[in-house]
Amino acid sequence: MKAKELHYALALSMVPNVGCIRAKQIIATLGSAEAFFKEKPKNLRKLVGLASHKLTKACLDEVSDQAEQIYLSALQDGQELYHYLDENYPRRLKQIDDAPVVLFGKGNIQTNAKRTIGIVGTRNATHYGRQVTEDIVASIKDKNITVISGLAMGIDGVAHKTCVQHSIPTIGILGHGLNLVYPYQHKKLADEMMENGGLITEFPMGTKPDAFNFPMRNRIVAGMVDALIVVESDVPGGSLITCNLANDYGKDVFAVPGPIYSKYSRGCHKIIANNKAHVFSGIEDFFEIMGWHNHAQTQVKQLDFLNEMDAQEKAVFSFIKEKKQVSLDVLSVVHQIPLGQLSSVLLTMEIAGFLKTLPGKMYALSDKFAY
Repeated sequence: MKAKELHYALALSMVPNVGCIRAKQIIATLGSAEAFFKEKPKNLRKLVGLASHKLTKACLDEVSDQAEQIYLSALQDGQELYHYLDENYPRRLKQIDDAPVVLFGKGNIQTNAKRTIGIVGTRNATHYGRQVTEDIVASIKDKNITVISGLAMGIDGVAHKTCVQHSIPTIGILGHGLNLVYPYQHKKLADEMMENGGLITEFPMGTKPDAFNFPMRNRIVAGMVDALIVVESDVPGGSLITCNLANDYGKDVFAVPGPIYSKYSRGCHKIIANNKAHVFSGIEDFFEIMGWHNHAQTQVKQLDFLNEMDAQEKAVFSFIKEKKQVSLDVLSVVHQIPLGQLSSVLLTMEIAGFLKTLPGKMYALSDKFAY
């Protein structure tokens, strides 16, 4: 992306009340962010939906000047800027509606790694949570997987630190600018992550780690991963926000069960009970569910199952394929199958890798099966 368009894209994202979604709609309509700033303000008010006194030439010039300073400062600091239309912008994140228009990154980051997992959890990690996190990370060494987390104290920090120890690529998503590291105790860890990973944020330098930035940070974690593993979380907890976002984005979510008397396992137990997460029972089962283990063998099994489907299973499969997402009740009514019998059919198809369960008793085709 040319420097000028990066500057204007950054500026557009900074226009008051525009936001990520509207900014991308404007770029699609006008052809570029630069075109927005070249247009007369009176012609933009209907497009942007802002009151006339909030969209003046003086306002736009001021925002453009601020964006230019931010852009130049980022370059001087050795940062890389990712425009959402660039090839190096995280492609998984690009698929969510409210993905940032511009990201700031620092380090040796592979933004589009073959496989990515998020590992998140409480800041008050127990010995059990720390041990599980270390074991999960150690078990994916040499598996070509990048670990993404939020660089917070507790589970996040353990995940990043263990990645560094095992030379596993890891990316920390920040809720502030790249001119600082929060919490400050992770400054050394952040420096160590730069060699094989790094830091990413949507916030320009100078942005403080204010509390309302972190839910925004969480959506980037959820958007950049193939799967999210929640190790420990209370109810409520920031990890559960990330879990809900990941579910909304159609990502696979796993939760580590823990001691029933530990408040830091209550969140994990809740999302498992509410069908918002698979039970994380070990890395082998995780790979199996994700379709990352013995892929050739899985393909053969799925081919066999597809060929052996009975008329009922084929009808259900075709209907879900056509509708994209279908509820259990709708499937039962349309195909006149009792709920108990239908649940058994769907479970068989899910185990075979053809279906996935979504929140609200919804079903969709798995994006991992091959036939």
